[in-house]
Amino acid sequence: MKRSLTLLLLMHGCAAFTQVPCSENFRIDTTVINRFTYAREAVEMMEVTIKHDYQIQFIRKNDKTFLRIVVRDNLGFGQIGEFVLICGKKQIYDKDVKLVTIDKSSGWFILELNPNYIQTIRDLGISRIIFRDTVEFVVPKSDSEKIRQTASCFFDAVVPK
Repeated sequence: MKRSLTLLLLMHGCAAFTQVPCSENFRIDTTVINRFTYAREAVEMMEVTIKHDYQIQFIRKNDKTFLRIVVRDNLGFGQIGEFVLICGKKQIYDKDVKLVTIDKSSGWFILELNPNYIQTIRDLGISRIIFRDTVEFVVPKSDSEKIRQTASCFFDAVVPK
C-alpha cells in the first residue's frame, strides 16, 4: 500500500512539471513597431484574439521583443499617456504610450517587453488594460488564460535558458 501511494504521488508530481506543448508558432509578418516612423517591418509574431476582437501580439524583431495590442474601441485614438497592464497583483507600466489610429474604429498600442515582463504575463496573464487612468478594459479570465498560454510559448522561444 505504501509503495502504491508513493508511486502515485511520484507520478502526480511529474505530471505537474510537464508542460502542454506549444501550439503557437511564430509567423512571419510585416507590421509597424515604431510609433514615430510608422514604417512596416518584417517581424516574427505570436498572436491571440480576445473579447471584442482585440488582438494581443507578441513580436520579436532581431533581439528585441514587443507587445502590441490592437483594440476595436476608441480608447482615445491619437492620445499619448500612461499605460498599465494589470497582471494579477502585478503591473506593467509605461508612461508615454500612444494609441495609434488604424481606422475610425480601431487602433494599437505597442510597448517593448523585457524578459521579466514576458515572464509576468506568462505566469499571470493580463486581467486589465488601463490607458490614461480614464479608460479601462477588463480581460475575461478565459481570455487571460489564452494570453498566458501564448506568452508561455513566446517566453520559451525568446528568453535564453
